[in-house]
Amino acid sequence: MKVSYPTMKALSREEQAHLERLRVVIEKSTADGVLTTVELEQIAIVVREAHTITPQELELIHTLIREKINRGELVIDQNFDSF
Repeated sequence: MKVSYPTMKALSREEQAHLERLRVVIEKSTADGVLTTVELEQIAIVVREAHTITPQELELIHTLIREKINRGELVIDQNFDSF
């Protein structure tokens, strides 16, 4: 499902760098097909660094995590509590 954000503004250089850092952390964390509690916490730390979540970050998380889970390409470690 594609979500649109009509009031979404272009990202600043700093926001683009943060988004790229988040992408790298997610891709590294999901490369083996299992997302552990520690990896989820690492992703959450990167998300919280900016103190706000942009629509682009939400889209990235949806694409690189949620869609892979839905397709069966990624599982969450059984020790997962919450995210």
